[in-house]
Amino acid sequence: MMSDHAALAETPDGSSDDRGEIVSAADADVLSQLLALVRLRGREVYSLALEHPWQREIAPGSCHFHLIEKGAAVLHVGGEAPLTLGPGDLILLPHGRGHRLSSGEEREPTHLVDSDVARPIGKMPDAVETVSSTTRLVGGVFDLDTPVRELILSALPVVLRLSYVGPSKPPWLAGLTHFLLAEAEHPLPGSSLMISRMIDLVVIRVLRSWAAAQPSASGWLGGMAHPRIGRAMYAIHQDPARTWSVGDLAARAAMSRSMFAERFTQVVGEAPLRYVTRWRMALAADLLRRGHSVGEASRLCGYGSEAGFSRAFKAHCGQPPGTLHPRFDRSHTE
Repeated sequence: MMSDHAALAETPDGSSDDRGEIVSAADADVLSQLLALVRLRGREVYSLALEHPWQREIAPGSCHFHLIEKGAAVLHVGGEAPLTLGPGDLILLPHGRGHRLSSGEEREPTHLVDSDVARPIGKMPDAVETVSSTTRLVGGVFDLDTPVRELILSALPVVLRLSYVGPSKPPWLAGLTHFLLAEAEHPLPGSSLMISRMIDLVVIRVLRSWAAAQPSASGWLGGMAHPRIGRAMYAIHQDPARTWSVGDLAARAAMSRSMFAERFTQVVGEAPLRYVTRWRMALAADLLRRGHSVGEASRLCGYGSEAGFSRAFKAHCGQPPGTLHPRFDRSHTE
């Protein structure tokens, strides 16, 4: 089982990979396919300078990232052991769990910050910046949407941690945080959309960097880390309506049928055709929520009959497909 806290030491240019492998184009495509369906929505970004002792409580709900630019912080998530963070630590909390950041002192904190931003975005006053015991951090809030959210989160720990070593942040992170804060501090027409898109980029870049360094992951993360299995997963995502066989997928992976079936199950955590069904059901749920009819979802996900699709959907999702349609009247079921 993957631990709830996982860390990666990355070089300043963001290119390190402790497996010593180059991430293939198929790997990147699997991640892109999943994230395209998730529809990340960046909501806000903020910069805080907090004089010790301080703490910040964040309620469950949205997802967050935090970058420690100066000083230190202690992260508390549920019943997990506290995680001490220092300059250059970037953490991502994709499950939307409530958590607390603090300076770690036992004394009563002088700065209490709730889930709303307590200070204006941008550069803090000089009087605060010169305090030696100040922690300075940049944070962002985002949401993950659609049914494949659970498929993605099943392979991710509660906290993803990137520790950037060296004298400065990597260029991509330094550039993104600079433009994020500039747009937030001096909003112009279109700033909200730009901030949302840049938060999306931060999250995707963190996921890609973290995933590249996991030597023994499972689920889609394990498949993405395996070039041949990744090619098969890419094919499934590209053409979910096709009547896939294990032999077809093995050919995409350039492996024998028996070796592919065994390796896919070992790496991804479920049999190939089971993964095909799960991907189809995730797509179908997304189509239904966006207003497509049950018949359309059935056809686009490769089912020859609407009745067969409805049976498979209910068996997999625990409810008939029509209940996900936005026009479904739930009062008839109460």
